[in-house]
Amino acid sequence: MKTNANTLALMPNTESHSDCPRRWLGIDFSGNSHNWPSDCQTSNVWFAEVIEHENELRLEGLGHVQRLPGLDAPFRRLAARLRTKDFCAAAIDAPFSVPADFIPVGGHDGLLALVKRIPLENRPFPEAKTFANTVIAGRAMATPKPLRRTEREWQDQGVNVRSTLWFGPRGGAAMTAACLVLLRAISGHGVSIELALLRRLFPPLN
Repeated sequence: MKTNANTLALMPNTESHSDCPRRWLGIDFSGNSHNWPSDCQTSNVWFAEVIEHENELRLEGLGHVQRLPGLDAPFRRLAARLRTKDFCAAAIDAPFSVPADFIPVGGHDGLLALVKRIPLENRPFPEAKTFANTVIAGRAMATPKPLRRTEREWQDQGVNVRSTLWFGPRGGAAMTAACLVLLRAISGHGVSIELALLRRLFPPLN
């Protein structure tokens, strides 16, 4: 299994970042809606907090997303936790965008606005097929699995990657849809999306 040091993180804005505690969050994400209900006993969505103590990093908490405090659904609890901004950075192993050719007018903000308009149908985020078809919007595709630049670069190095717009077997559309809904839920709350250098042990999906 190959590693890479290129992933994306959520970071409080400049004004709050200077006073933030030495705390980092890690989220093992999922685009499978069955992993998100409050009563799910087999969820694979994990949430970790690491703090710096006497110049050493210490794991302060690790558990399923269902253990986050609050009465809302776990997906909403996660968004609320990220909006607190009491951390230096939060890393998520999920795609933050789609290939450049499919970004709508308005850039990434336009993409988040587009995702917000997709019906959820009693789910925390849209179905992969609905999300992909909405983003593609009937445009001709040179390949059914379009890749972003980062994915093409890792593919050239022999790493298996997933297309953020492919909703078939081993597709990345479900994870992308879920992550974009999460980003939309915290956007405008003083949290910015920035590139961070963090190590991970899975093929790059970001």
